[in-house]
Amino acid sequence: MHPDDETFGRLRAGEAHLRLMATSDLHGNLLGYDYLSDRPAPGAGLAALAPVMARLRAGPGATLLFDNGDVLQGTPLGEAGTGGPGPMPVAEAFRALGYDAATLGNHDFDFGLAAVRRFAAQAGPAVVLGNLVQADGTSVLPPVALLEREIADGAGVRHPLRVGVLGLTTPGVARWNAHHFPGGLSVTGMAAAARRRVPALRAAGAEVVVVLAHAGIDPAATAPGAENAALAVAEVEGVDALVAGHTHLAFPGPDHAAARAVDPAAGRLNGRPATMPGAGGRALGVIELALVRDGGRWRVDGGHGRLVRPGAASGEAAGDRALSARLAPAQSAALARIRRPVGESRVALHTHFAALGRAPAVQVVAEAQRLWLAEAVAGTEWAGLPVLSAAAPFRAGGRAGPAHFTDIPAGPLQARHLDDLYPFPNALRALVLTGADLRRWLARSAAAFARLAPGARDAPLLAPGVRAYTLDMIAGVTAEIDLAAPPEDPARLRRVLRHGREVAPEARFLLATNSHRLAAGAAPAEAVVPLPRPVTNRETLDALAARGPLDPPSAAAFAFAPMPGTTAILATAPGARAHLADIAPFAPEDLGTDAEGFLRLRLHL
Repeated sequence: MHPDDETFGRLRAGEAHLRLMATSDLHGNLLGYDYLSDRPAPGAGLAALAPVMARLRAGPGATLLFDNGDVLQGTPLGEAGTGGPGPMPVAEAFRALGYDAATLGNHDFDFGLAAVRRFAAQAGPAVVLGNLVQADGTSVLPPVALLEREIADGAGVRHPLRVGVLGLTTPGVARWNAHHFPGGLSVTGMAAAARRRVPALRAAGAEVVVVLAHAGIDPAATAPGAENAALAVAEVEGVDALVAGHTHLAFPGPDHAAARAVDPAAGRLNGRPATMPGAGGRALGVIELALVRDGGRWRVDGGHGRLVRPGAASGEAAGDRALSARLAPAQSAALARIRRPVGESRVALHTHFAALGRAPAVQVVAEAQRLWLAEAVAGTEWAGLPVLSAAAPFRAGGRAGPAHFTDIPAGPLQARHLDDLYPFPNALRALVLTGADLRRWLARSAAAFARLAPGARDAPLLAPGVRAYTLDMIAGVTAEIDLAAPPEDPARLRRVLRHGREVAPEARFLLATNSHRLAAGAAPAEAVVPLPRPVTNRETLDALAARGPLDPPSAAAFAFAPMPGTTAILATAPGARAHLADIAPFAPEDLGTDAEGFLRLRLHL
């Protein structure tokens, strides 16, 4: 018996225990399969969590099951059905496992509003969203749900129980996916939406209020439209329990340090029981609530959050056979899709040295975008402008670990390899920019590097907390970066070179990028160039692969100003050892792997 189950035996009349189970950021991981490498991934995915859910449901007390968003995007199986009418495997899995309610994450909108509504119609549980409305004021989905359930008290007497559920999505979705909503969307900050919706839920009869907030835990996120506002939501009067997510971190646990409003030992945020179950279905978030009868109604009298992971010894990690069988036809179709031959590559496509501006996997994406755009503007007023292309590494380590790198060998390519190169359904965008605009764009990439004192030895190359996907490389130009200058100093970006010459501030270029980068405010809206037809960045890769063998340009996107006697440490994947010749100018030294499994390379600057 789990220690949390022991409290059930001590319950008296008028006392009950409610267990809330939650998933978040599944990103299409239903069956524990790595579609990029085409092999099983035991111990992950919804199928691995299903036996855990069954075990917890078999225990004393009542249970409810929720999902906190970002479930559709991420795997071919999860994305099946998002492009048009037809069954959606994610919805089928939710029905099979008996979810009670769910909300949406920002990536669930990557396929447009129609896909979101089809999912909500097929899923079975109530899919709620309380802080996003259309331009005409109508809700995208119902903002809340009131679940009518029963629960037994310690004397065995069953009583009705009303649980109110509020869903909140990341405010940035209105910008990041604006291209899917020509009429526009109106978003309310998470805490403000909770302050409005929670009292209404209470007035409607909710005895327990659960908030599903697709947001991370950040004590500094106090602005009204903050992205990771879970703490602000937990502070709202009337909230009994909170499920957080979005950042792919785990709570409770070491991912979040103890602070005034953060109790990682007890699993509470601002005193409210909370959980954040990480990503990919590797853990189930669980919130234990103690209930007492008071004036003929239930009220919450304490609780805590915890995480439960599939047990290898118990066989849970092997997954749920019934769910696997139910999804077998859809899985077969997904595997057939990822194994479709699409071409070949003359070189290995990897991101091991993306932080050095040398990443064939990124360069091929940039080249695909550049060629498509150059052909699209032929015969237009923009045809005479030089075409550049901005791309960034999506899989280049970081907190996802040393296995999170792209490393595609030279030779035949399958569709899964193109998914690896570009995992998101972003839309291609084109901009007219000046040389001065390019400098501002590249200054953000230059700020990703740590400041190094001349003569320093073995300092980390990247600044703490840098995310690889912010490290834009612009094919067609080379940025020269002075690592001795502060990151915020404009002089850190020494020069921007094209064909060996400094780019003039007044020079004009056509730049290919993606809808997400544009929505993040990378360029003014008036710079956007209309394209002849909508196209995704993935489609440009398909078109390039169909032309013939991939052989991306080998020019580096970054160059560092020489710093004799200075060395820096790059953390990369052990697989980088096979490609050290790519960075020979840095005279790399293999220092072995660290405790997390990253390969440490000493670079001579």
